[in-house]
Amino acid sequence: MAFGNCLDCGASVTKTLGKTECDAIQSCINTNTNLHQIDELFGTKQGGIGINQEKHDQDWHSANDRIIFEWQNFAEKFDPKTVDSYLVAIREFEQVTDGKSLVSIKKEDAAAYRRILTKRLQMPASDGGVSKSTARHRVSHLVNFFDWLCKQHGYWRLNKSLSEYFELSKRATAEAQPRLKRLFPTMGEAIMMAENMPVRSYLDRRNRAIVAFAFVTGFRAAALGALRLKHIDITNKLATQDASEVPAKNGDSYVANWFPRTEPLQEIALSWINELQSLGLGPDDALFPPVSALAGLTAKRRQRLSQIEPMKTSLAVTEAFRVANETCDLNYMPHSNRHCLAALGDLLCRTSDQTKAWSKNLGHSSVKITKTHYGMLTETLKREVFENFSNNDLLTDDEKDLMLDYHDHRIHREDPQYERARTLVAKRAQVI
Repeated sequence: MAFGNCLDCGASVTKTLGKTECDAIQSCINTNTNLHQIDELFGTKQGGIGINQEKHDQDWHSANDRIIFEWQNFAEKFDPKTVDSYLVAIREFEQVTDGKSLVSIKKEDAAAYRRILTKRLQMPASDGGVSKSTARHRVSHLVNFFDWLCKQHGYWRLNKSLSEYFELSKRATAEAQPRLKRLFPTMGEAIMMAENMPVRSYLDRRNRAIVAFAFVTGFRAAALGALRLKHIDITNKLATQDASEVPAKNGDSYVANWFPRTEPLQEIALSWINELQSLGLGPDDALFPPVSALAGLTAKRRQRLSQIEPMKTSLAVTEAFRVANETCDLNYMPHSNRHCLAALGDLLCRTSDQTKAWSKNLGHSSVKITKTHYGMLTETLKREVFENFSNNDLLTDDEKDLMLDYHDHRIHREDPQYERARTLVAKRAQVI
């Protein structure tokens, strides 16, 4: 178990560690190095780590540990980050109820947590406040957890409507309008970001390739950083997300076609693959190797080295986007690639089959997911859409049928629709 204190609010934080995490932290303590530096190369910068023998009292409740452990066995199907987020919400609820056994939880306890969470929405982060997004996720996690709990042996007597008492009011979680800041780049901006990135060193070219591949494939940061060369088919322009080898959301595997309108980014991607192959890297080697593995590497020397494994975290993807943002004075996160591609799909797709194919190429099980969570309509784009509504060449199917009837002389002059059809035809003639 690791214990710490939040630098912003001073709150105590805890985390159950796996063996790998524990060994990594112990290594940092022994060598006095920063934890984030060991992901790519062993850094020499001291982390200022010391050992304090003073024992700190922790607000720790253990009455529910057994059932929470059982839930963790159930939740192994989720992404580890999702499990951590659930545990934060569950432990926070325990703090509110002073560690009360979950078998005794009443609807009043859920309502009390809801009131406290609502108050925290109005507080600054320095005083323990939370964002609306965080509040919605905490509630969602607790609702799902108690739905599961009510089905477990010994907890059947819990109020089946208990989860409903966690729900926040719509007014409390409503987003302020208008949302002026765009959360994702246009494809033109994405291309500009990548093309303006430095290319002097292996690290520079790797960062550039990471950004390019992010928009070419639409992969999330965790999957992107774990790709191997064998996952990229340059002949057919395909990229495979194999959930057995890369961290995939919900454990989904799928093959993505390289997205259209990303041709300049595809050239950057192909250039990086050619460079890796010229150094002797093979199908099982990492697509984005640690920089330490590339330093001084030649094709002849590569034959004597073992397989190059992908990086274990997505920190390199985040760093690549940071560099890309600096070159263009922008501020987009790695996940903005999926929003960008979803918005591009809205512009290019004309049929339902095209829309479904585009959504599936993003790894979504339905078009609804793409429409609901990605490519949000900005105020600027909304204004452009409404300006286009007034264009004379924008016609409904009924208006087009009416114009055809007019040209085929199927509308009598005394028909009320005749004058409307004649006006539409005249406007259309002016556009042409």
